[in-house]
This record gives sequence, structure tokens and C-alpha cells, in this order.
Amino acid sequence: MGAAADLLDVEPAFLRALGHQGLLNSHRSQGGHRRDSRADLALAARAHEIVDDGHTVAATCRIALIERKSRPPAPSSSETAPGVGGGRRVPRRTGEQNMIVLVALRNESS
Repeated sequence: MGAAADLLDVEPAFLRALGHQGLLNSHRSQGGHRRDSRADLALAARAHEIVDDGHTVAATCRIALIERKSRPPAPSSSETAPGVGGGRRVPRRTGEQNMIVLVALRNESS
């Protein structure tokens, strides 16, 4: 959670609040660590923008869920990704791999 909060420049309590409101669907590793998908992190970033506009966390979660439902679904990772590697399939990352990506991004931004 700390790495995700640092990456998004928010407090961990903000991410916990989004989870309590049902906006984030974090799963837990065997060691009990919270793992968030890229989609959840993007949703949390959008929620942060909405809160900065003056909305409460509860209202923010409702707004973000409505926005997510109104967007067309993104192609699943098992579908062919156009323009990526000549149309080859892009493998889905595990929670541990996502955390590695977060740490790498965090290190790049430092």
C-alpha cells in the first residue's frame, strides 16, 4: 500500500478509504500484503482528482464508479493488443509482478 500511495502521491489512508467504500478491489497476497491492479491504481488516481475538486470520498467513489461503467470495457489481456509487438498476445501480470512494476516506476520518478 505504501508503494502505491507514493506512486499516486496520496496518503495510504486515502487508498484504505477507497477500499472501504468499495471502489478498489485489492486482493491480499499469501503474506497478507495488499495488491492492486493497474486499473485500480488508475481508478484511485481519478478518485484523487475528484476529491481535489471538493467532493467527499463517498461521493467520489460513486462518481468514479459511474464514470467507469459509462466507459467501454478495455480489451482483456488475453485479447490481441493492436500495435503491440505486431499484434501478439500480451500476458497478464500477477499481483507480485504489478508490485515490481510499481517499485520500478517509483525508482524512475525519484
